[in-house]
Amino acid sequence: MVPKMKERMKAALVLAGLASLFSGLVIFTLLTLIAIWSADARWLLTGIVGSGFFLPHRLYHRGYRQRGDIMAQNLSFAVMQQRHEVRGSLDDFPTPPWATRALCEHILPQASSCGVKFDLAALKRKSAYEPACNRGYMARPLAEYFGCVYTSDIADYSDIYIPDAIGWDFAAGEWATDEDGLAYANGADYAPEPDAVITNPPFNLAEAFIARSLAMPGVKLAAFFVRSSFLESVGRYERLFRDTPPAIFAPFAERVPLVKGRYDPAASTATSYCWLVWRRAVKHDGTAAEGKNPWYCGGTEVIWIPPCRKVLEKCGDCVQQGGDLFGGAA
Repeated sequence: MVPKMKERMKAALVLAGLASLFSGLVIFTLLTLIAIWSADARWLLTGIVGSGFFLPHRLYHRGYRQRGDIMAQNLSFAVMQQRHEVRGSLDDFPTPPWATRALCEHILPQASSCGVKFDLAALKRKSAYEPACNRGYMARPLAEYFGCVYTSDIADYSDIYIPDAIGWDFAAGEWATDEDGLAYANGADYAPEPDAVITNPPFNLAEAFIARSLAMPGVKLAAFFVRSSFLESVGRYERLFRDTPPAIFAPFAERVPLVKGRYDPAASTATSYCWLVWRRAVKHDGTAAEGKNPWYCGGTEVIWIPPCRKVLEKCGDCVQQGGDLFGGAA
């Protein structure tokens, strides 16, 4: 009787072990599939691997980096450049004012060529146009340097900043309609004639903003604040950079933190930003060059923007609750 009980116990233990192994394999397979299809669940694999489960050495998922035999997740926002906006979104990420001052202080003076000057003294005699002015975080610093600043935006932020033209769709070159389907204006197009176009365009419309800026008569310089990853794209290279590369690529040596819907000087980021500057090619007598591509300057110069945030930030750069931009009265 006893031998039979022992045999039954052994059989039961074997079955329990097989069931446990099978369950473990099923769970591991499900978690692996979840990790492949869902970036939010990838941290589960890290815990499983750290617990001693076998994971093929060559199994690789974007967002992970190898540490010995363990695949550890890189949680840095820089990995996936996490600033995802749906197509048609306002892409409401105000530019910190000090980043615009950095352009005027460190880059524009080096953008002068053949009689067209953009040094600090010359800026007071020139005009700039900010076609995506949002709440004025870039327009106001530009007004500290340029003699005249034109402003427009497709959206209405007039509770904080009132531009020259509300509802002007710069990318499309027409007046937009409000939520009731009514046009913001029925008159003539908004058509300033600035010396420079300087803006932080919506990421999905950046190419359209650049193309329209370069097509504006009289514009001698165009500068765009974009993510550094904007330079990465075969399609964008073929459509834009191959034939019309920027004259200056100006990466920031320090990070420029952007926050959706507001400016937060205490914010931080792992995403890198830069200024791309186009300048119109001119003849030695200072007149605009003619030809197929008047914006081609022969190549792109890299100019680093040195650490300057502490120097260029101003205590009044934030929007005060119930007040005007930069701490002014409402």
